[in-house]
Amino acid sequence: MAPMRTTAKARKNSPKTAKLEAFLQDFDSEVKTRVDQEKEKLNHLLEDVDHGYKMALYKISKPLREMPWMEQFKSESPEVANVSWLAANQQTQQPYSYLIETVRQRDTQINTLKERLSSLQDEVRQLFLWLLAAWDATIVRVSVCDGPVRSGPQRIDSDDALNHDFFWSDPIPSDLKNMLSTHNTSMFEYLAPPRRRGHMPQQQFDRVF
Repeated sequence: MAPMRTTAKARKNSPKTAKLEAFLQDFDSEVKTRVDQEKEKLNHLLEDVDHGYKMALYKISKPLREMPWMEQFKSESPEVANVSWLAANQQTQQPYSYLIETVRQRDTQINTLKERLSSLQDEVRQLFLWLLAAWDATIVRVSVCDGPVRSGPQRIDSDDALNHDFFWSDPIPSDLKNMLSTHNTSMFEYLAPPRRRGHMPQQQFDRVF
């Protein structure tokens, strides 16, 4: 049996056509919504990429950042581009080379100052030994010239020993070994206690000398 013919008006008002139109409208709206969502995701990705590019560009050196890359590689051969890259690399390495050279110079200065400090300490130690030897020899000469050493209140005073002619007339010796005294009595045993200060305890005396 042949199908029945229908008019355009009947086909337009049929339930099947209404369902098809409703389905197409829903499909179009769904496609539009998903396209908008994908566009939004793409915009977020582009923003993230741009932010990461700016951060990476900020971290590199200034000469490399300000270099016109598009103009450099626009119409150059690979050899010229390689030369430009080497030049840019040398420019970026210059600050690091300067820092390394500065640190090396500072280390050299520190080592020189340490050697100078050690030399000064040795000079001070030698001068102190010479002063002790000269003082000891002076006390011995004063005691020999003035007679035997006397005990009690008649011992030689420190000011008298400093003002003695033997102490100020001796030149600075060139060799400290000849100035070291061989007698058993210490030079401080000839000195009277300091004036207006009281007697120095033996423990404090040993800590000072």
